[in-house]
Amino acid sequence: MRSSPQSCRPPEARVCCFISPRLGQSVAIVGVDMQAQDVIRTRNQIKTASIVAFLAAYAGVFLAAILLSGAITRSLRKITGAAQALEQGEPFEPARLKAVERELDELGQLARVFSQMAVQVEAREKKLKQEVTQLRIEIDEAKRAKQVSEIADTDYFRDLQKKAREQRGKPKDES
Repeated sequence: MRSSPQSCRPPEARVCCFISPRLGQSVAIVGVDMQAQDVIRTRNQIKTASIVAFLAAYAGVFLAAILLSGAITRSLRKITGAAQALEQGEPFEPARLKAVERELDELGQLARVFSQMAVQVEAREKKLKQEVTQLRIEIDEAKRAKQVSEIADTDYFRDLQKKAREQRGKPKDES
């Protein structure tokens, strides 16, 4: 079956087609008859649609990146704030990291580990302060004992002790 261009093309159409089946195989040829301005208009429409689609996709990716980075930096800022407070000697507030600790990602794990570490650091620091206080007491007692020994081991002190014993041994009416 062969078709001629005139038979398959209505007068208002700009498309021409030839179909030629042979031995069960179909071969088709399609020709388009268009004005240059129509081709240019279509090209410009495709170009405009492509640019709009690209800008929309770029804006979507940019917005997603901003939201994702905001979520990440929010958690990091909380952990960093807790670390700075601990560094400055402020007491650790576990509630400060509770929201981050509930996250199941690496930042949540970091917050959980940091909280445990901060509690342990505070406990060690408290224990060390107690030990320092105890050592100061022991050092003060040792200093006092040394000072008493330095005074008591002098000839002057021994002489005073001897005179005091002699005075205690005398009756009251003799003095």
